[in-house]
Amino acid sequence: MSLTAAQTSDIFLRSLLYPASVTPAFISAHTRCRGSDPQALRYPCVESVLDCAAFQPHVHDLYVTVKHGRHTSRFRLFFKRHIRLPDNPNVGIRGDLLIMRVASRNEASVVNMRLSDRKLVDYVVKNIAPTIYRFQGRQRIRLPSRLQVVKK
Repeated sequence: MSLTAAQTSDIFLRSLLYPASVTPAFISAHTRCRGSDPQALRYPCVESVLDCAAFQPHVHDLYVTVKHGRHTSRFRLFFKRHIRLPDNPNVGIRGDLLIMRVASRNEASVVNMRLSDRKLVDYVVKNIAPTIYRFQGRQRIRLPSRLQVVKK
């Protein structure tokens, strides 16, 4: 069943982009909503944000759960996998990295990232970057769809 234009709407959600060329910054990422209900599913359209679509149009995503104290936060990381992507000195991977906050009530949906999430996301990226870099290399290793990080 396809969604018609009347059933969907477009919004822009605050996300954190670690580009390969400049410093990391919060951006507004295009997101498609199913219906006008605030609890409706939200599908991120990240292809327009990530660079190098000419030789790598496919985008990979990874769910990361962060346990910090008594709290749990979930994020969704978007990146590309290709040996010719430019090195990203901000993160230590190849190409751009986009991070969005996952909704607490629906794991398939995304929400606005809080400004206070910046330090937590920096911690996640620092711990996850070596795994993503190995995945982006010449060897064909598999990357799990979900990872967990515990912040002490």
